[in-house]
Amino acid sequence: MSKLPQWRVILNHLKIFREITPADAIAGYNITRLAAIIHRLINEGYPIRNVNPHGQPAKYILDYAA
Repeated sequence: MSKLPQWRVILNHLKIFREITPADAIAGYNITRLAAIIHRLINEGYPIRNVNPHGQPAKYILDYAA
């Protein structure tokens, strides 16, 4: 069984649960650079946005309505 790249793990999570936080990524997948992965996915065209205001921990959602 081959290991999935981190970006694919996060994308799969978003497709199933529609949201993820840095705490979810660390606890569930041992992924510490969630923002970098989200940035890559956004650049590839996935409609992901941060729904928390500045100063709050990030909460990213996969926004199909965008």
